[in-house]
Amino acid sequence: MNKTLIIVGSPRKGTSLKLASCYQEMCENTEIVQLRDFNIKPCMGCDQCHKNENHKCIIKDDFETIVEKLNEASTLVFISPIYWWGVTATLKCFIDRLYSFNNWKGKEFKLILTGGAETTDVEYKLLHDQFKEMMAYINVPFNSFLAFEAYQDKILEITDEVKNQIKSII
Repeated sequence: MNKTLIIVGSPRKGTSLKLASCYQEMCENTEIVQLRDFNIKPCMGCDQCHKNENHKCIIKDDFETIVEKLNEASTLVFISPIYWWGVTATLKCFIDRLYSFNNWKGKEFKLILTGGAETTDVEYKLLHDQFKEMMAYINVPFNSFLAFEAYQDKILEITDEVKNQIKSII
C-alpha cells in the first residue's frame, strides 16, 4: 500500500500543522513528521555519505529515524511557512541532509506553502521553481503545489475550500 509522509517544517504548531492534519484526514496511510520534534544537525559537506557503502550520513542525530520513514513512503509532502523568501531553517537543514538519501525511485513530491503575502506574490513562485528543479535533479515527479495566505493576523481556517484544494492534490 502507498504511504504518504508529510514533513512539517514549521517551528510552531500552527497553520502548517493544521494543513498537514487536514491532508492526513483525507488520505489513508499518512504519517506526519514535525521536524521541530527532532534533533537534526546541519550537513557538514564531508561527502562521507557518498563514500561509504550504505550511503548513510555519519552524523549521529535523529535524521536516521526520519530516513527510515522516507524509505517506506511513496509520496513526500513538504509543508512550510515562508520565512524571508525561503522555507524555514528547520526544513532547509533537513533538505540539506537529504544529500545522503539515495532511495528516490518510485517516489513523488508535493509542496504546500503558507506565507504572509498574497499567493500571487513572487515568493511562492520562487520556491515552487526551486523545488521543481530540485526534484527534476533527482528524477522525482513534482506535480502538486499549493499556496495559502496565512500570517499571525490572518489565521487560515480549514474551510471546505481549503479541504477541496488539499483533496485536489491527493
